[in-house]
Amino acid sequence: MSPEPYYNSIAFISDIHANIEALEAVLADIEKQKVSAIYCLGDLVGYGPDPQTCLQKIRMLQSAGKIVRMVPGNHDVGIVKKNLTIFNSVARQANEWTIKALQDTPQWVILQELANEKPVQEVGRFILVHSTLNPEPEKWEYLKIKNAAQNFVERKIVFVGHSHIPTLYSKYTAGKDWNPINLFGNEGHYIMPPIKPEALAPGEASTQYRAKLSSFPSMIANVGSVGQPRDYNPCARYLLHITVDYNDYLEYRQAAYDVQKTVEKLKNRGLDCDKELAIRLATGGRSTFSDGAKPPAWFPF
Repeated sequence: MSPEPYYNSIAFISDIHANIEALEAVLADIEKQKVSAIYCLGDLVGYGPDPQTCLQKIRMLQSAGKIVRMVPGNHDVGIVKKNLTIFNSVARQANEWTIKALQDTPQWVILQELANEKPVQEVGRFILVHSTLNPEPEKWEYLKIKNAAQNFVERKIVFVGHSHIPTLYSKYTAGKDWNPINLFGNEGHYIMPPIKPEALAPGEASTQYRAKLSSFPSMIANVGSVGQPRDYNPCARYLLHITVDYNDYLEYRQAAYDVQKTVEKLKNRGLDCDKELAIRLATGGRSTFSDGAKPPAWFPF
């Protein structure tokens, strides 16, 4: 009998944003993927209605040895420092509420510890950062074509979150410059093809896209958002790095969750920003119900 092929997978999660339903859906799918470790790229809080529950869940995963590396996100740092001037009005209002909800709780200590972690961490051929490699959260940018080049590191994969859009960037040599490769069009900097959302029921999950890697790739991988997707697909998102024998892959996964339950919590919270946040969750990132789309029958606003 031939031996089974070597298999190892590592999960990358980011931008949970206090959405416990989305987090639980992703973790349930991760359990099925024979994952050896989870790396978390920050923004556990902000926007969503369940900061305490999400922080406690992450701490439990750390204590169990399942989450082995974490870097802070700009919302984590901004909330701990109580520096909200860098956020837009929607994020600022939600973060003001988050500060009040967390202060004087054990979860505030968890968030403080996360905010004090190194913002850029290297693990073998992986580099972990919430956003761009500039280490000051106040100077982090959304990774776009104009600033992609300086975020490549030769023979490394830089894993990021922040933009909430699952994306792969690779590079090629053009003289002495490194440039993003455009394989599928889609605004000139994505190399992951646009994918239509599947009609998944809560609790279901699927692979969106799998890319085979070269032996020593130089890439940037945006892992997408667990709790605040913005590519018009309401499913929670995460990324796997999979090794089978001598082959490596990046696999984007999506997990459907009970969006209605999260939206109803936003309705009950009652902030002025909550209707817009609810529309974002229901549409996968839009600020309004546009293009003739109607709100779902259950939408409570």
